[in-house]
Amino acid sequence: MTTLVLYKYRAPGSSKTGEIKTETWPSHTPQEVLPLIGSVGDTIKLRSDYPEEYGNDPKDYQIEYCQDGAIQFLDDLDRTVLNMVLVIVTDPRSDSV
Repeated sequence: MTTLVLYKYRAPGSSKTGEIKTETWPSHTPQEVLPLIGSVGDTIKLRSDYPEEYGNDPKDYQIEYCQDGAIQFLDDLDRTVLNMVLVIVTDPRSDSV
């Protein structure tokens, strides 16, 4: 079983989102992947899949939301189920003023 992890970026104070990274975790169920990513409020490092837009260096992001699930596709009468985890991240909170 393979799980697709889709990271979406949400700017602070904004409802607009943009995809920054997609990972594939072979041999893992969504329930196994979710605790390995982190929890809401945790800071994680991600390197974007779009280096020309966001640079090559990994950046810190704060997890805003995590959800596991599955997507079903119907293609030429064949049903495909894709396991996924959706992770919405934002800029880390700055406690300094």
